[in-house]
Amino acid sequence: MILDKNFSIKGSQVTTSIELAMIEIESEVEAFLSRANIEVLKLQEQEGFSKQRAFDTVIGQVEGQTDFAKAFFNRIDKITQEIGKQTVAKPVREYGKKNPQQLYKWHLGSVKSVHCADCLSLASMEAQTIAGWLSHGLGLPREGKTACNVGCKCLLEPVTS
Repeated sequence: MILDKNFSIKGSQVTTSIELAMIEIESEVEAFLSRANIEVLKLQEQEGFSKQRAFDTVIGQVEGQTDFAKAFFNRIDKITQEIGKQTVAKPVREYGKKNPQQLYKWHLGSVKSVHCADCLSLASMEAQTIAGWLSHGLGLPREGKTACNVGCKCLLEPVTS
């Protein structure tokens, strides 16, 4: 959505954020694969599992996002949420500074089926300026200050007259 023809987020800013996140994710994946191999070996050596049973156990941990895999998935979630913050929340905040009278409505993200109490409350409010939303002390959507933290999928949408 283009808010104003005189305001734009430079494509290079978005591209750089995404490129940096991809580098970080690639590094996390390499470390995760190494750790998965170590987990298989540990199960074989310390628990006496067959290679196949150890492999199946580690695959189960990955699929269930449990044990050693849980930390990996948490880190990936934080990386991807940071992209949302940099490409969604930051530009809206900047636009709000340049257009202080613009009103926005808090819209619940369509991705989540259950929303946190903060976002439900904020979405029930009337449209406000960026300063108005910030005055509640919960930041803007995707900044990580609501109860859903960095998992927020909500958006502020400008209200047109």
